[in-house]
Amino acid sequence: MNTNGHFYSKFREINAGYSKATFDAAEDVIAKMLNPPISPRSNASMEHPGVLLGKVQSGKTRTFVTLLALAFDNGYDLAIVFTKNSRPLLKQTLERLQDDLKYFDRAGLLTTYDIMQAHEKYMPAEFNQKLIFVCKKEDDNLDRLKALITNHSDILKRKKVLFVDDEGDTATISYKKVAGKIEANVVPKQISDIRGLLDGYSYLSVTATPYALYLQPTNIQVSRSTVFKPVKPLYTVLAPVGESYIGGDVFFS
Repeated sequence: MNTNGHFYSKFREINAGYSKATFDAAEDVIAKMLNPPISPRSNASMEHPGVLLGKVQSGKTRTFVTLLALAFDNGYDLAIVFTKNSRPLLKQTLERLQDDLKYFDRAGLLTTYDIMQAHEKYMPAEFNQKLIFVCKKEDDNLDRLKALITNHSDILKRKKVLFVDDEGDTATISYKKVAGKIEANVVPKQISDIRGLLDGYSYLSVTATPYALYLQPTNIQVSRSTVFKPVKPLYTVLAPVGESYIGGDVFFS
């Protein structure tokens, strides 16, 4: 793992006030993505979801933005950040990414888009920089993302993509029974289909409530889907909690 690349080195310099634990957690996640633990479910290294687990309102976003910078120095070309189906939350996440990574944007090394504001078609040269797309877990947003990937499949087949699923237990996992058969609801099926369009990717869920993720079967068969991509985490990394954090430890002890 390269921890001395331009993105991560500059990010650490700009954010020298971040705790060592934040950088350690980011490095732990990327190390596991690059060398996934042995899995009983698949030999394909990109099919192993992980979890960044943190307490409620404890600064998980800081850690996943940090690991994005490190990922860009370690072969990842493009990041897709899923948010809950909330326009204010999407706006907040987009603005946070643009602010935290503005040095790289101004240097022409990276651009962050709301998927609904992204271009339908990009020139091949535009993929020479790093790109981040922020996408609500909502059917129209996911259709737009799927179209973007399909329209650029010849380029993206050669790229390595990092999915960051913020609040990964919300909307990503939901099923229904129809005539006695299990079907995935619209959003989980769309996300699985999008993953199926890519040859090289890693998938990270970020959450404070991972129980639904952990309780998934190792592999799940759903009707009307040839392959349903696994969502059960293979590894977990704890996001650090600052010394001044009180949260649930005080209110729910």
